[in-house]
Amino acid sequence: WLTLLKTRLRVLGIVPFIGIPFFFAAEPIPDVLIAENGRVVLYKNGAGELRKLYPKGNNFVTKVWAKTFGQTTFENAKLSTDACNRDRCIVTLPGSQVLHIVYDPDLLWSSCQRADILAAPRLKWVNCRNRKPTLVLKRGDFEQYGTHAIFTSNQIGDQPQSNIQIVRAIPPPTRPWHRNTTGSLDANGNYE
Repeated sequence: WLTLLKTRLRVLGIVPFIGIPFFFAAEPIPDVLIAENGRVVLYKNGAGELRKLYPKGNNFVTKVWAKTFGQTTFENAKLSTDACNRDRCIVTLPGSQVLHIVYDPDLLWSSCQRADILAAPRLKWVNCRNRKPTLVLKRGDFEQYGTHAIFTSNQIGDQPQSNIQIVRAIPPPTRPWHRNTTGSLDANGNYE
């Protein structure tokens, strides 16, 4: 329209360009971001801001994530050493789910009893016998699928929904001869 017409109708060619910004939605901010190595963990606090659980996490990863979400840097979480230390971090997410990041296998049983979301990025075997959290992520999940972004609540109309959705850096293979090796994915490639 802009180049072919010689009359004032060529101005109509600008109309599609005006609508372009409305087609690109902002990147949704996940409630939890856990890097492949498990030492860089961000969570969304009550104010909707992403905070770092481990201040000495990988700077390269946090810089990439900050650029993705339009921030210059992430503030460190101000948690007590009882709630967050090098062996385990416990935080409450905006949807009131309790997240446990566990590195010490001796603390795994107590985390299984209290966590809604349990991530053990350095532990190969996670066996919650009496009570199983809604979502369990272990070392094999991070090795196979890389970084995990966890969304804990979706707002549909006026009713908050409390389902958990995960976006992985590496999607599961879709070939018929690949089989599920983690045992935690359903037929659609989503975590159960």
